[in-house]
Amino acid sequence: MRFATAYLLAFCAFLSVSRAQVPVYEVTPVESSVTFGVESSVPIKGTFDKWDANLTFASTDVRSSVLEIKIQADSVNTGSGLKNNKLKGKDFFDAKQSPMITFKSTKGSANRT
Repeated sequence: MRFATAYLLAFCAFLSVSRAQVPVYEVTPVESSVTFGVESSVPIKGTFDKWDANLTFASTDVRSSVLEIKIQADSVNTGSGLKNNKLKGKDFFDAKQSPMITFKSTKGSANRT
């Protein structure tokens, strides 16, 4: 838990604050990235080039934070066109059917949905 809290605090140091009643931080692609790894017979690593993320705090307690990430599935980038096309297909991200990958944290959050 201490490591996660320290990581979250370090992460917040690189965010820009938007003006709102509760602190909302917009994560910027210049200072952050969304990466992934697939463990299989041939490991695949890559990034997503198009995404948005916000970190919202309900109080000064870091555990009250909610992280929301929205990723455009077709922006997957492994450095290989063949791998990118495979990952965009039905066997993996199915970018045509589900163009947006979303994540919203809930554990330890005061704003569970």
